[in-house]
Amino acid sequence: MLPPIIIAAFGTSSKARTDYEQADAYLKTLFPGHEIHWAYTSRIVRQHMQKRGIAMSPPADVVAAVAAQGYSWAVVQSFNMICGHEFYRLVDESRNAGCRVSIGHSLLQPGRSSGGSPSPGASVCQG
Repeated sequence: MLPPIIIAAFGTSSKARTDYEQADAYLKTLFPGHEIHWAYTSRIVRQHMQKRGIAMSPPADVVAAVAAQGYSWAVVQSFNMICGHEFYRLVDESRNAGCRVSIGHSLLQPGRSSGGSPSPGASVCQG
């Protein structure tokens, strides 16, 4: 049983949701055999969408749900551009949610050059 992949996005209440749908379809082609789940880090966006009848779960709930399905390991990938408050909260919440997690950095990790090595004098996202 391959570990599920949980994409943790900030969330959106606009037409940009179609971008998430396109990303979901693409990820499913890249990672066949893995379940792809979405989680949303913005409490405000989740509450706004709940009022519109659309459920958007926080990362800890999604990790707990896959653990309840019998998974002992999940991959949590941040869909945030940079690692700031939302990323650090994602790390903290995911680590205590019921199963082992591997957490991928934000999409643009500060302190990394295009070659993947640390840029001189740049701060590296610690998480």
